[in-house]
Amino acid sequence: MVVTADSIASEVGLAVLEDGGNAVDAAVAIGFALAVVYPEAGNIGGGGFMLLRMPDGSSHSIDFRETAPRRSTPDMYAANPNASVDGCLAPAVPGTVAGLLSALETYGTMDRAELLRPSIELAGKGFRVNANLAASLAEYRVALERFHYTKRIFFRDSVPLGEGALLIQQDLGSTLRRIADSGMAGFYSGRTAALLTSQVASCGGILDDSDLAGYRAVFRPVLKGSYRGYEIDAMGPPSSGGICLLQALALLERYDLRSLGFQTAPSVHLIADFIRHVHRGLL
Repeated sequence: MVVTADSIASEVGLAVLEDGGNAVDAAVAIGFALAVVYPEAGNIGGGGFMLLRMPDGSSHSIDFRETAPRRSTPDMYAANPNASVDGCLAPAVPGTVAGLLSALETYGTMDRAELLRPSIELAGKGFRVNANLAASLAEYRVALERFHYTKRIFFRDSVPLGEGALLIQQDLGSTLRRIADSGMAGFYSGRTAALLTSQVASCGGILDDSDLAGYRAVFRPVLKGSYRGYEIDAMGPPSSGGICLLQALALLERYDLRSLGFQTAPSVHLIADFIRHVHRGLL
């Protein structure tokens, strides 16, 4: 089974499994495909986490969360909090490429270039915009049309691409091709790194070559917990999700959820309230 945020990416992952690849091979192909077909969240400019359970029952996790540039300071956003999300001080050191390729090298079985081929083709030849992407482009129209490069890619005749339009991303395809050819060096050094750091520097950002060259994905211990006799494996820090999940489940064990009924107002309220509390660190 393959489940992703986009049907095209799901098909890419399914094809990998049908060709004999394992789950990590499929995840890597999907990760790069989502960077093309799901631009509102799929990415190679951000980061993430990977939690794996192996056939022998062992569990592993990879932290490829973005990190702060080395020249960051504690008060760099104090005068303008919006600068943390908008502008050239916002970018962190991206971890996605390192994380996916580290997973492939450690747990995968297939060739890197073969796994990136679908995403390169989708970027270069294009794909048809679905209803969800069309709605997202319309929602973020003001932000996207501020920059000539996003407007050039996601607009036609000064209007965001609508459902059924062909979205072609040649520059992204070139970047993915460099990753396919050279691995991490194709992203964290060379032309891709130069393009990224020069753009950031041109508008006052602080992300530089040494930040990119020094990035490493980290293999971390898996958090272990239980819920009503079931073993739970979860992602540890710097992700907050695993800790909060285990805390919420431990608290919920004290309650007879079955008697409250599935998806009833009392059961939903109880679950939501515990999750709210653990996220706020109140318990």
